[in-house]
Amino acid sequence: MQKILMNYYEYDKERHIIMVDVYLLPANEGDCLWVRYGKKEGTRHNIIIDGGVESNGGDIASIIENIAERNEKVDIFVTHIDGDHIRGLIKGIGISNAEVLKKCVDTIYFNNKKDILDKFR
Repeated sequence: MQKILMNYYEYDKERHIIMVDVYLLPANEGDCLWVRYGKKEGTRHNIIIDGGVESNGGDIASIIENIAERNEKVDIFVTHIDGDHIRGLIKGIGISNAEVLKKCVDTIYFNNKKDILDKFR
């Protein structure tokens, strides 16, 4: 499903593990990143940046389900609304269980509303 780009672990003063994982999902010509960070399991936070092409939808849905199973939260960022960045998110969110989405998705951020409005005019 994903290729890990970076692992970073260190111990803070209380000997908690501080970790950052960055995953790149194969999205052909598009972009799709998943960043997971935090101190301990169950309190880590997640960011999904773009969603790649439509064929990434299943991966996006699996990631969201994984996040919900860990009782973690996710913020979703859309850098711009070209199809190779947003179609995977649309598909993944569309096939995800509504209760799972309510449980773990904090906020969906778009680059800006002007780009979105201009795209659909």
